[in-house]
Amino acid sequence: MLLAILAGAAVPVQFAVDSELRGTVGGTITAAAISFLVGTLVLGAVVLLIREGVPALSDVAAAPWWVLMGGAWRLLRCCFPSTLPLL
Repeated sequence: MLLAILAGAAVPVQFAVDSELRGTVGGTITAAAISFLVGTLVLGAVVLLIREGVPALSDVAAAPWWVLMGGAWRLLRCCFPSTLPLL
């Protein structure tokens, strides 16, 4: 239950952090790129620390195409609010 509360509280914090980053770097796409880069580096460090191992390329290639689209869906979700005024 506590984890669910913390996860819910993290949403507005993440929004505020992303908004501040956007204002600092001057653009939504640039802020998203920086955020994704930092997230990728942190996840890479976690993978190295827990030593889960790197999957074989053949295992990744065997996955359905749509499971590999997670990053693209996140980018769309991140950038959609910035395109709303254009509609």
